[in-house]
Amino acid sequence: MRARRFLLISVFPLCWCAMTGVAAISVTWLAEPIHMQTLEPKTADLDIDANGIVDFILRSDGSTFDILSLADNDILAWTYPPPDYGSQVIQLQAGEAIDGSSSPGWTNVPGLFSSVMESGSIGLWLPPDATGYFGVRLEIEGNAHYGWVYLDNGWAGLGGGDIYGWAYETTPNTSILAGAIPEPTSLLLLGVGSLVVLTRIRKKNREQSASHLRWGRVSPHFVTKQNCCL
Repeated sequence: MRARRFLLISVFPLCWCAMTGVAAISVTWLAEPIHMQTLEPKTADLDIDANGIVDFILRSDGSTFDILSLADNDILAWTYPPPDYGSQVIQLQAGEAIDGSSSPGWTNVPGLFSSVMESGSIGLWLPPDATGYFGVRLEIEGNAHYGWVYLDNGWAGLGGGDIYGWAYETTPNTSILAGAIPEPTSLLLLGVGSLVVLTRIRKKNREQSASHLRWGRVSPHFVTKQNCCL
């Protein structure tokens, strides 16, 4: 009994630590994607860190789809050489690192995803390779936080694609992989494992108790004698 009590007492701190020591990646998956397909000018706000302040604005006019950075936030993009103004947003695949050294570099000038017109198409997000991640850098309390946004731009011919979700690293100046999400920590696994052990012990004790009761129904004298010897 003492061993069972010790295990029960030790499990709860483990689970509490596992819950409070959550992973540093904050992920947002949208119940409904942000649709940017339109025949008229359309905008949508992105608040990556959910602080009530818009970090980026998506824009589409029916043919051109781009993103505008607000405040000191940046996007990972290839910048047009002067005298041109603007950039093309880089498409990343799952697992690519996003940090301060990411190439070609960070910028806060408007970033183009795609522009599809009768005269031709430009952009790095054109079918059939129009799905992936793009990197963002947030300025939070004076520190840089890196993140990713998942975009399916398969509707480029209608001015834009679908944003399904995003994530950012809550630890300042820390690299994040495109598509990375929090994983269970070893501490959480330890807590779950302890609960499994506890459940098995309790099950075994119930089986033993049931076995004693069956013996008691067959031979009450045996049970009485055993109790007297405890």
